[in-house]
Amino acid sequence: MAKRKIGLMGGTFDPVHNAHLALARQAYRQFSLDEVWMLPNGNPPHKRDHSKADVNMRLDMLRLAVKGLSYVKVCDLEQSKDAYHYTFQTLLTLNRMYPEVQFYFIMGADSLFDFEDWREPGIISQECILLAAARDHCRLEEIQQRGYIEVATEPYFAPNEFIDSSKSGDEQYVGSDIEMAKYIADKLGVELKIVPLEFAAVLSSVTEGKYDLAISALAYTPERAEAMNLSKGYYFDDEEDGYGLLVREEDVDKYPDAASLADAVIVIQSGSLQEAMVTKQVPAYKELKRVSATTDGFLMVQEGKADVAATAMGTARLYAEANPGVAVANNFRFAVDKETDGTRIGIPKGEKELTDKINEIVDELVESGQYKAWYDEYEEYAKSLGIE
Repeated sequence: MAKRKIGLMGGTFDPVHNAHLALARQAYRQFSLDEVWMLPNGNPPHKRDHSKADVNMRLDMLRLAVKGLSYVKVCDLEQSKDAYHYTFQTLLTLNRMYPEVQFYFIMGADSLFDFEDWREPGIISQECILLAAARDHCRLEEIQQRGYIEVATEPYFAPNEFIDSSKSGDEQYVGSDIEMAKYIADKLGVELKIVPLEFAAVLSSVTEGKYDLAISALAYTPERAEAMNLSKGYYFDDEEDGYGLLVREEDVDKYPDAASLADAVIVIQSGSLQEAMVTKQVPAYKELKRVSATTDGFLMVQEGKADVAATAMGTARLYAEANPGVAVANNFRFAVDKETDGTRIGIPKGEKELTDKINEIVDELVESGQYKAWYDEYEEYAKSLGIE
């Protein structure tokens, strides 16, 4: 059986910063590691005369920094302040503890230059595979060098992204967000690769740095802003749009406000902005059900398995026009924070150059009105296909 591949990153992490996370992400992706373990050193021999934050504080900061990165673990093996911790000793210990693992020791190029001065470099080389990478890793340069950009999306949210079943391959994915993805690829001079995923996987794939962008009608939430970089807003709902409820036709006037939902079974897309809106703005409900795709929630309302689906109004209207028996609830609207309004692009955390370039393109599309034109075009396109 093949051994698990675990990357190790040692250091004081005083403090942990984006370059550490970028280095871990780069190694994880490039060498197909199963996990990356970070080992904050409580008493590093190479920094004997340097003042350091308490190791417990550094551990807490590190755990906060990697929260949401499922492939990164914090290891406290070198936590003790009572003795110096040497890499060769740590590797000997880990290999005894985990004989089924192949360890990869990740270091920046600067550390490689003085590697021969480390304690027992020969043992280190025998006990692991050494990975050295420059800390100035830039994803934008990486995209341009490899010649393609990978964009994650959930293609079940018309008119932003949906499937035209008369087409095949990447051509089947259409919508205003898909047009924007094509435009970004053209601007970068690279090929576009669409990666269709469930919505929760779209979010995690960019949080973990697996793919380059998430373009999937993402709304701003504080949790997303912590886990990834978010672009400027590129689509803003009209006053009559925003977020509301899809209900059965006989219930269009049944839910005028949040209080009226006390006896309702509400369905939401897991990880969506609507989920946050319901949990924060609806004081009571009978039951809250979660689904991976918005259209699954709409179907539950149709079939009587839920009373209402919290959703974006534009998507609800398209579905209602294609599906007799359901409608948009009259008068009900969720409150939206205007300061964080607007649909956005998700970008791996810390990728400043890529974020700046994406924002430059977003500004161009918003100022020219091109994105709004795509949105209107694909709203009609979805209707012509009877897309829900």
